[in-house]
This record gives sequence, C-alpha cells and structure tokens, in this order.
Amino acid sequence: NQWARDDPTFAMMQLFFSTMGSIAYGLAFEVRSFWGFVGLWSNAVFLHWLLFGAVMATVGMVIANNHMLVKRTHSVEQRVEWLYAFDIHCNAYFLLFMVLYVGQLFLLP
Repeated sequence: NQWARDDPTFAMMQLFFSTMGSIAYGLAFEVRSFWGFVGLWSNAVFLHWLLFGAVMATVGMVIANNHMLVKRTHSVEQRVEWLYAFDIHCNAYFLLFMVLYVGQLFLLP
C-alpha cells in the first residue's frame, strides 16, 4: 500500500530546472554578485519548492487522513502517507513552475 514514487528523479529534475530558472532570472535582472544568485536560488529551491511543498504536503495529508477516508469492514486500512502528498506537490509544482518561472520570464519587458 505505498503510492509514492520510489525514484527521486522527478524531484531532482525539478531542482535542476529551478536552478536554471534562478540563473535565468539572475541574468534577466542583471544580478552582479555571486551571493545575489545564491539568494535567488535559495529562494526558489528552499522557500518555494521545499518549505511550501512540505507545508502543503503536511496539510493535505492531515486533511485527507482525518476527513476523507472511507472505512470499510472487509478492506485493508489505507492512509495517505506524507511522501505521496509531497509527490502530489511535485506534480502540481510543475505547472506552477511553467507559469511563474518560464512564462513570466518571456513576458519581462
């Protein structure tokens, strides 16, 4: 009864593309210092992807486990695990990344 991905490749690809997006925004906004690029990268990876993802995965897991489970007498008890909720976040983050990082980069003046 495990539903999360065992392979972290999708998450690593998202980290790679978030890094590339941070570099692209740094070049577009003419960031001159190394620490400016590090700040953009840490904001994209640690704040937007990891922190918000962990919070949303936890909230989604708690809501699903407390309010959305159907208990039946002749079935195995199933619960939403945290890794599955984080996997859902990774799937949703892809669309957010495409709109906020890629789409807005092309709309810059």
